[in-house]
Amino acid sequence: MAKIQSLPGKVRLLFIIVLSSIIHGCDESILSDATGKNGELIVVVDTSLWNGEVGKLIRDSISPDFPGLPQNEPLFRLIQVESSEFKSILRSHRNVLIISESDSVGELNYNISETRNKWSKGQLVINLFGTDESWLQAAVLNFATSIREKFYLEDRQRMINGYSSLSDPLLNNELESELSVRMPLTHDFFIATKKENYCWIRRETEYVSIGVQIYRLPYDSDSLFNESKIIHIRDSVSKLNIPGPSAGSYMITESRFQPVVDYDRVADCYTKVLRGLWKTENDFMGGPFALYSVLDEKKQEVIFIDVFLYSPKFDKKDYMRQMDAVVYGLSLK
Repeated sequence: MAKIQSLPGKVRLLFIIVLSSIIHGCDESILSDATGKNGELIVVVDTSLWNGEVGKLIRDSISPDFPGLPQNEPLFRLIQVESSEFKSILRSHRNVLIISESDSVGELNYNISETRNKWSKGQLVINLFGTDESWLQAAVLNFATSIREKFYLEDRQRMINGYSSLSDPLLNNELESELSVRMPLTHDFFIATKKENYCWIRRETEYVSIGVQIYRLPYDSDSLFNESKIIHIRDSVSKLNIPGPSAGSYMITESRFQPVVDYDRVADCYTKVLRGLWKTENDFMGGPFALYSVLDEKKQEVIFIDVFLYSPKFDKKDYMRQMDAVVYGLSLK
């Protein structure tokens, strides 16, 4: 240190800046990869708050049921941890929400902050502060939608990145040739049916069946985005292409369940999303579906991407989340 002090002032300042940058860079580089599964959320909050109204609001507003499923499945698997126990491997989890009381929260008596890569690489940490329990309740109510979307989108982007690195190039080359699209579909998917402007892609295991119909139609009017029109098109295409297990059976939309409607952008294109239930006409199979109607303005066509799942022995949420990431990884060619 004495040698540093003996350097000329400007040289000493430059040396300190460079040394600080190296140390900071080392700190970033030694961070380990974030742990935990997609859909998991560590909630650091004292048990007294978790068992009270604050905890109830977190469960109801930050982790409501995943839309369009036949049974109730929360959006996230919430893992509550006491502040005093939040250490070691728990700090490396990919999704962390910290709820705490604080006197320094600004004029509103509550506040929120966001930090990335705090204890591990690929991590998102959100802190929610309130001066007391009642203000923490207000904070949860005010920021719940933002918190929910941030963690969901963070998980989705991680999955898109992961699937993109594992996507099957041969399958994507065929999709690009037939439908001018690419998607991060892995090698365990295969094309079951291929026609002009239409593909049915499948992934089959012993207990789970995932299907994806992709088809293009000319964009002749906004009626193609009418909910009843979308369902009519889906049922017409499915009747022709998705047979059931018995003679004369085929997939149709379950009309007794009102689809959940959302609007978003896929491949930076206007998209209407319908989430609902399907069933098999003249048979007993069924499950959830998510239908994405994507406006390809360049070609003046609508791309319909219909994801449907049959998984009678397992929960459905994780599979639908995975396929959500596959669809949002779409690129147009």
